[in-house]
Amino acid sequence: LVYSVEAFKSVGDKTIGDLIKKLPGMEVSESGAIKYQGEAINKFYIEGLDLLENRYGIATNNVTVDAVQNVEVIERHQPMMVVSDVMPGTNAAINLRLKEGSKNRPTGTVKLGAGYSDEMLWLMEAFALTTGRNKQSIVMYKGNNSGRDVGADLTGHRLSINDLQEASNFSAKRLLSGRAFSYPPLEKSRFLFNESHVVSINNLWKTSKYGQLRVNVQYLHDAQKESIARNSEYLLKDGVLNVKETSNLSLRTNMIDAAITYNVNSPNYFLKNALTWNGSWDKTTSSVAINEMGVSQHFDLPAQVIKNDLNFVKKWGKRVWDITSFVVYSSQPQLLTVNVDTIATNQSQQVELSGFYTRNSTYYSYGMGNSNFIVKGAVEASIDNYRTDLMHPVFIDSTRSDISSDYVLLELIPTYMYRNGKLIINADVSLMNHYLNVSDREKNASDDKRHFFFANPSLRVSYHLSRLLHLRAGYRYTHTIGDFMDLTDVYYMSAYRSFSKRAGVLSENERQSFNVGLRYRNPLTTFFFNSSFVYSPTVKNRLTTQRFVGNELVSGSKEVSTQSDMLLWTGHAAKNFSGIRTNASLNVSYNSMKGERQQQGVLYPFVASGWSFMPKVTVKLSDASSLSYQTIANNRRNKITRPTNTFSSSMWQVTQQLSAYYHLGDNWRFNARLEHSYNEVADDNAVKMFFADVGVTYKHGQMEYNLSGHNLFNQRSYSYSSYNGLDRFDYEYKLRPRMVMVNVSFKY
Repeated sequence: LVYSVEAFKSVGDKTIGDLIKKLPGMEVSESGAIKYQGEAINKFYIEGLDLLENRYGIATNNVTVDAVQNVEVIERHQPMMVVSDVMPGTNAAINLRLKEGSKNRPTGTVKLGAGYSDEMLWLMEAFALTTGRNKQSIVMYKGNNSGRDVGADLTGHRLSINDLQEASNFSAKRLLSGRAFSYPPLEKSRFLFNESHVVSINNLWKTSKYGQLRVNVQYLHDAQKESIARNSEYLLKDGVLNVKETSNLSLRTNMIDAAITYNVNSPNYFLKNALTWNGSWDKTTSSVAINEMGVSQHFDLPAQVIKNDLNFVKKWGKRVWDITSFVVYSSQPQLLTVNVDTIATNQSQQVELSGFYTRNSTYYSYGMGNSNFIVKGAVEASIDNYRTDLMHPVFIDSTRSDISSDYVLLELIPTYMYRNGKLIINADVSLMNHYLNVSDREKNASDDKRHFFFANPSLRVSYHLSRLLHLRAGYRYTHTIGDFMDLTDVYYMSAYRSFSKRAGVLSENERQSFNVGLRYRNPLTTFFFNSSFVYSPTVKNRLTTQRFVGNELVSGSKEVSTQSDMLLWTGHAAKNFSGIRTNASLNVSYNSMKGERQQQGVLYPFVASGWSFMPKVTVKLSDASSLSYQTIANNRRNKITRPTNTFSSSMWQVTQQLSAYYHLGDNWRFNARLEHSYNEVADDNAVKMFFADVGVTYKHGQMEYNLSGHNLFNQRSYSYSSYNGLDRFDYEYKLRPRMVMVNVSFKY
C-alpha cells in the first residue's frame, strides 16, 4: 500500500507521525510507536534503510511531513531476504519515501523559544535528517523546561518478531524506583515540571550491496519535579487504616545508550551483530509529610548493561540453518536512605545485583512442498549475585541476604509449519529442562538445587478467507518457574513505608492462552477493521498477600494454589471518506481479571474489569482549515467479596479534545484546542475541568514565528481516584500554570 502524503495531509500536520496516525488501519502512540491492523510493525525504514531499529519514534515525531512524498505499508514483510521465499512474514513494515528535494542534503528544523509561567521558560531544538545512496544519518538535540517530554523520543518500541527470530528471556530487574505514584490521566505536558536535554546521533553506512554498518548513540539528562497529595484508605478486619501523604519529589536521570551494529541482508545469508552499552544514573529525592510526620528519602540507582546479539542464517534451497547468540552482563548497585523526623535511627536499604546471562540457539529447517520441518535447540544460562541489607527500627530480623544463583535451561523445540496461498499452520512443542542452583551465603546453608521438566505446546493457524479478510487463531500452554529472588525470605524496603517479604517459595505458573483475531482491509474503499479476543486462565502456586505493621505496608506471598482468569477483547475500525475529506476511527477494548488476594490474613475473591472507547474524527474543511475531535473514555469496575458483603464500584474517566487549524493566506496560521476532563472520584461526585490552548504562527520563507498560550483557564491541580475493591486512593496532582511561549523556527 502506498499513501500519498499530499492526499492525506491537512492543516496542522507538522511531523510524519501526525499524518500516519490518520491513515486507515494505523495507530500511533505519543512516543511514536506504530501499529498496523492492531499489530506492532516489524520494521521502520527511511528510503529502504533501517537507521533507527526499535527507536524509530525519533523519526515518527521529528521528520517533517513536508519532506516525505509517500508512506509505504509493506504487508506480510519478511525482514530477512534469505528466507523471504520460504517463510514470508506476518506483520507489516513502514517505509518513508522522501521528496527528491529532501535527498542528498540535510533536511530538518531548528527551533528556539522563550516564555513565562511562574518562571522563565526556554526551549531549544535541532533536527537533521540526511539521506544518500550509501549513507543515512539523523542528528537531534532537544532541550526545554516547558513541559515537553523529550525523553519519549528515545523509547525503545517493541518490534514484532517472525517465526524464525529468537527471543531471549533477559530483562533487567527493577529493584528500586523513586516514583511511588501513577501519573494522572492527562497529557504529560499538563503536569510535567522538567529541565530536559536529549542528544541523538545515528549513522548508517552501506559497506556493500547488502552490507550495512550502523552506529547509534543516545543521551538523556532529565530533571523532573512533582507535587502530589494522596489520601489512602485500606480495609482491615476491624476497620479502616487512613494514611494522608503529601510528597514533593525531585528526580534526576542521566542515561547513555551506545550501539554498533553490522548487518548483511543478502539472498544467500543473513548476518547481524549488535554490541550495546547502556548506562543510567538515576537519583531521586522526595520530602514527604505523612499523618503529620516528616519523611525524607533518597534513591541512588545506577545501572550498567553490556550486551552482544549475534544472528546468522544460511539457506541451501529449502534448507535453512540458523545460529543465534545473545550475551549480557549487568550490574545494579543501588541504595535507598530514609530519615524520619520522629525517629532518631536512620533507615536504609542497600541492594547489589550483578549477573551474566546468555542464550545460544541453533535450528535447522528443511522444506518439502508447502511444509517446513524445524528442529531448534537452545542453551540458556545465567549466573547472578544478589546482596541486600536493610536497616530499620521495626524490622530487625531477616534483613540481610547474600545469594548466588546458577541457572541452566536446555530446550528442544520441534516445529511443523505449513503454508500455501491462504492457509498457514504453525505447531510446536518446547521441551524444557530447567536446572536451578541457589546458594545462601548469609545463612551458610547447603545449596538449594531444583530440576524441572516442562513440555509447552502451541498452535497457530492463519487463513485468508479472501484478499480482504484474514482470520487467525491460536493456543499456547506455558509452564514456567520464577528465579532465585523468589527464594529470598528477608524484609526488603522499596520506599519509606513500602516493604516486601517473600515466602522463600519458587513461583510456578501454568498458563493457557486462547486467541482469535479477524482483520479486514479494503484499500479501494479505505475501510480497515481488526478485532482480537484473548482468554487466559492461569494456575499459580503462590497467593499475593498484603499486611500492615502500623503505617508500613508489607507485601508478600503465600504458598497456596490459586487461579486467575484474564479476558481481553479489542476492536479497531477506520475509514477515510474522501468525498467529504474526513478520516474517522474507533478503538474499543474490554478487559477482565478474576482472581483472589489476601489482606491482613483475610482472603478476598475479586473481579476487576474495564471498558475503553476512543473515537476520533478529522475533517479537512478546506485547503486552509481543518477540525479534529477525539474522546478517550475509560470505565473501571471492581467487584470484591468481603466476609460480610459484596462491594462493587464503577468509575468513569473521560477526556474530550477539539482542535482547530486555520491558514490565512500564505503567511498566517491559527490553531486552538479545547479540552474537557471528566473524572469520577466517588458515587455522584465527579471532577470536571476545562483546558484551552491557542497559537498563532507567521511564516516568512523558511522562517516561522509562533506565539502560543497554554492552560488559559489556569487550572492548578487535578484530582482523581482509584479503587481496587479493598483500598481507595484519592490523588491531587499539581499542574503547570498558565504559560506563554514565543518560538522562532527555521526549516531547511
